[in-house]
Amino acid sequence: MILNDVPYEGVAYFKYLGSLVTYNNNIMVEIKDRIASCNHCLQPLANIMKDRYISKKVKIRICKTIIKSIVVYGSETCTLSEQAITLLATWERKIHRKIYAPLCDRGSRHIRTIEELKNLYQERDIVRHIKTLRLEWLGHLIRMQNIGIPKVALDTKHEGKRKVGRPKIAI
Repeated sequence: MILNDVPYEGVAYFKYLGSLVTYNNNIMVEIKDRIASCNHCLQPLANIMKDRYISKKVKIRICKTIIKSIVVYGSETCTLSEQAITLLATWERKIHRKIYAPLCDRGSRHIRTIEELKNLYQERDIVRHIKTLRLEWLGHLIRMQNIGIPKVALDTKHEGKRKVGRPKIAI
């Protein structure tokens, strides 16, 4: 691409202020990148998460302060698809299964079900946490002065009509 007689290289994605920006605004790429970053942070903590002498309360605090904050960073402004919600919920259950080890009963191991994990964790899951952060961000936008770009974008009334049917795919 050439802009003002200066050639620029096109890229499929780049990282800006910790967020992964793609050419087609695909949120799944960013969520997968954040989950990969969390998994990278969890590797040194693997022995702590498996250690039965460290309390579950400490493990949950580590998970909430370090791991969960990496995943939810910047999520106030993104829209979660069903695929993204499923991916985040699956990843969170994987972490909880590390914290709450399988049950051992008479020599057999029982992996905890989703309902058992929800009952043990007893806090809002990551998707609810993201939705709460989005509502808090909306509150900030509503209280913002009318000179801020996000407030102007929120209050803008679009004129004209949208075409009926599915939008055409831009190539």
